[in-house]
Amino acid sequence: MAVTQAWPVPDAELERTASLSERVYARLQSDVLAGRLRPGERLLDTRIAAQLGVSRTPVRDALRQLVRDQLVRTSAGGRYHVAEPDRAVFLEFVACRELLEPGAAAAAAAMATSADRAALAAALQQSSGALRGADVAAAAHDTLDFHAALAAAAHNGLLAELLRFIRVPVAPLRGLIFANGDSAAATDREHHAIYAAVAAGDATAAAEAALRHARGDRDRGLLVLDRMFISPPPTGRPGRAEARLGGKPDRQSLSQWDISTASQVGSATSPAALQLTAIAPGENPWPK
Repeated sequence: MAVTQAWPVPDAELERTASLSERVYARLQSDVLAGRLRPGERLLDTRIAAQLGVSRTPVRDALRQLVRDQLVRTSAGGRYHVAEPDRAVFLEFVACRELLEPGAAAAAAAMATSADRAALAAALQQSSGALRGADVAAAAHDTLDFHAALAAAAHNGLLAELLRFIRVPVAPLRGLIFANGDSAAATDREHHAIYAAVAAGDATAAAEAALRHARGDRDRGLLVLDRMFISPPPTGRPGRAEARLGGKPDRQSLSQWDISTASQVGSATSPAALQLTAIAPGENPWPK
């Protein structure tokens, strides 16, 4: 089964995108997820159009799609800004992962073909190299490819699409997490554990490894968010982020909270005590 391309779309893929609006969307999406466009940064359609050498129409189409993806938000007057990390959204994301990813990993262990396992191994090798090489942008992209390959191996298209969708709003946070070497190394170890279980056809071990990984990502993400000290938005008003660095109560845009600060944040993982129903090798976990 072919693996759906994870987000962001790499630069080499942009020329193969069907329409001009999709090409602009892919470019902006890549820039947001790689951190080239910073959280809170304003996006002017006229400036983007001039930079890309296109009219404002495809830029506006792309910005509207990014709003639907929750990577960009609109403010009063129709202004566009790169979405800032949100603790509540992040916790909702983690809860979805804890519900969906163990089942996907278990299904992959039971259903994966030799081609699926080869694709997962290739994605693991790629993401492992990026994580160990401290290439934050590549790690953010390649780890998504690993999860896309894992979801594809479960042979449930709707589940794969759900997993892809829930990752988008928090994707920009991944670069800040991977800027810390310990966090990147922990992520790599957890990916290897998932792959080993899937390759062995052990559905229970795969589900346990996937849940440990989701909870490890939760802890690593919360450490970054707590360092940023993001406060909840007042009721009935648009959210506004506050960052506090080094214990100082300074208010500043998250765009000033850079990768070097993120690298000071440690990593943590949570043990998972699980009771999961085993799926026999070859058994279809998706009832007809």
